[in-house]
Amino acid sequence: MSNSLTDQELLKRLVAFDSTSVNSNVPIADFICDYLEAPAPGTRIQRLDGGAEGKLNLLIMKGPEPTNDSGLLFSGHMDVVPAVEPEWKSDPFDLVEKDGALFGRGSADMKGFDALAINIFKSLDASTLKHPFGLLLTCDEEV
Repeated sequence: MSNSLTDQELLKRLVAFDSTSVNSNVPIADFICDYLEAPAPGTRIQRLDGGAEGKLNLLIMKGPEPTNDSGLLFSGHMDVVPAVEPEWKSDPFDLVEKDGALFGRGSADMKGFDALAINIFKSLDASTLKHPFGLLLTCDEEV
């Protein structure tokens, strides 16, 4: 997956994953890793045990290796709460635009932030960074 997606295209892809906390988050984590790894010289990805089978956290770094407290880390989560409310007027795992707003499970908490942070990360040239920049994307925040 060598091409970058727009923020909205990436959000649509993230919302499409049913990453409800009862499910494995490996599919969405794999997608994020593939998106950020190709092509991305200087990107370092660690898949960290999420504490339960089928669960993992991601620590994704770019730039120099951390040596002290300098650097910047964006933190978010990949899971969402169940989409069982009867008020849904569309598939909650399909991003829909209505009246200038985007609707989909997790679009506000937290996949909207994740899409922006991931694309900021992807846009940075690791060789120009003076300090490390990272993303920490966790699982099971919603439980």
